[in-house]
Order: sequence, then C-alpha cells, then structure tokens
Amino acid sequence: MQIRFSPIKEKIFIALISSVCISSGYVPQKISIFAYPLQQQANPSYQRRGPASVILSLTSGLEQLKIPFNVNPTTEAETGDVVIVLSDVNRLGQAISLKKQHKIKLLLAGPNLMIRPNEYGHIATAPEIDAYFTPSLWVKVAYAEDEPSMTSRLVIWPAGVDENYWKPLAPKDPKKNRAVLVYQKTENHSVVNAVHGLLQKHGFSAIDLGYGNYSIEQYKKALEKCLFAVCIGNSESQGLAFAEAWAMNVPTLVYDLRKYAASGKTFTINSFCPYLTQKTGVDWRNFDELEGWLKAMPLCFDEFAPRAWVLKNMTDAVCAQKIIDLIARF
Repeated sequence: MQIRFSPIKEKIFIALISSVCISSGYVPQKISIFAYPLQQQANPSYQRRGPASVILSLTSGLEQLKIPFNVNPTTEAETGDVVIVLSDVNRLGQAISLKKQHKIKLLLAGPNLMIRPNEYGHIATAPEIDAYFTPSLWVKVAYAEDEPSMTSRLVIWPAGVDENYWKPLAPKDPKKNRAVLVYQKTENHSVVNAVHGLLQKHGFSAIDLGYGNYSIEQYKKALEKCLFAVCIGNSESQGLAFAEAWAMNVPTLVYDLRKYAASGKTFTINSFCPYLTQKTGVDWRNFDELEGWLKAMPLCFDEFAPRAWVLKNMTDAVCAQKIIDLIARF
C-alpha cells in the first residue's frame, strides 16, 4: 500500500503501519498506528468486514476529525513517538522493540491481534504496552482473567460505522411494514426454521441473509426494506453488522445464549450482541420470548431509536475521538 499523507495540522502525525519493515532514520514527536495492509477494492469504504473494518473506521474517523495521518509508512523516520498497533503480531513486536529503545513514548495495542492474550508467547502482556484495546466488556473480562497483569491497561474501544452510507431513505411504518430480516450466522437450521414459523404465524414476511453469502449492498437493501431484524448467530466480540443495522434505524431481536467456549476456554461472561441497548433492540433466549416480542414490535417499535444511538456512540468519528482522548490522557 502506498503511503498516504493528509495535510499537517499542529504537527500531529498519525501513521498506520502494516507488514512493512521499519528502517533507520526515526523522527520523534509524531503519532503512528500500525495495522495489517488493506486489500485494494473498488469501494473500500463499503467492503468493511473483520479487521479491515477497524482500520477503515479509524482512518475515516480521523479524516472527519481533520487529524492528519498516513497509512503504512515504510521507514522509521516516518514513525511517530506514539504507536498504536491495531493488528499484526509481528508489527507489535517491532513496536515493543522501538519502545525498549526509547524511540517511541507511547504504545497502544489491539483489538485485532489475538483471541486470547496468552497466545504468541504472552506478547500482549509486555510492559512496554501502555494500553491494550478490547472491543467490548466481555472480552476485557476474558483478557483480565487470562492475564491479570494486563487488567489496569485494558481499555474498551469499539470501531465505528459510516453513518452516511448506512442511512435509511425513508421512515419505517410499523403499521404497514411486515418485512423482517432474518440474519443468520449459524448452521442451526432448526432454530432458523422455528423463527420462520413464528414470523409466518404472526403475519411477517422473512428476508433471509446468511453470513458471508451477501454483499454490503445486498445487506443495505434488505435493511431498507425491513421493519426490524431477527438475528441468529453466535458470540460476537463487537458485532459491527448490528451497528450497521442500527444506523439504518433497524432494531435487532438477537438470539443470545450468553455462552461461549473457544480456544480452550469457557468464558465467564459472553454476549452475542455486546452493544445491545434498550434503544437498539432486545435479546431472546427461547422461542416463547421471541414470540412475545414479535407480538409486541408493531406496538412498541417507536420506543426504539437505534440510529440516534449510533450517531451518539458508534460512528467512525465518535470512535476515533475516543482514541484521541485516550492519547491525550497520557
């Protein structure tokens, strides 16, 4: 990826660095962020999934905040005295080395480096890391359980969404709209079939989307058509697809067993939708609960305000500002 520079303001310089070797010639008093390189795409702003969504969210937010940055500088001279490693454990090792050599003053890491902090030789516990980002509360708890020495340095930081792209064209009418998105991130067909049966019973029509089998444009069009979404999935560290739905003013009814085991650990707490609130939707754990909400949604739809919640809490700019505020506190 080519280096991209935005105009310098107040000599703040933010860089996103990926799998590129850092050479000599370090210039201090600048801010840098490290991350995996992004694949070139026709519309990269709207092909956001996984770790790429975190990089794109942060860069978009920084642009909106008019904070200058560059992406993936290739020399140590372009690396600032504050480094944030979003992803790529190899780059984290490089940043730790720079911190040991007193070539950077502040090192922040996460949230897309590893599932558990005891991986990769416990590199996440390195004392050179000043703060480590986790995408939600339950992940923070899990990291603190695995590596208690990290507890005071763990910071919850979610990525944001592009509220201008994920914007509804028209208000939704609960009296007329009977379309419901059934968002599936599971192979449990019995649950999906039961959901379909309940929707049909109560006069709703299902729009089905399966995780990994749709484009961003298809997802947006489905959200535009539906009144609300029923989400059937698994554990989520953040769940950006939910935030995209909320930005489209679509509340979510999330199947949440609150149980999760992975990488040899049964997690003490868990969530299938960590940022679900009274304004963005509800969770359900059995079909009786779901049926109750299907009956209630046309009556209480106006009590939800998912887009307003996103505008206040989870846009690209809002989430980027949280990082800038954190840096300012050191």
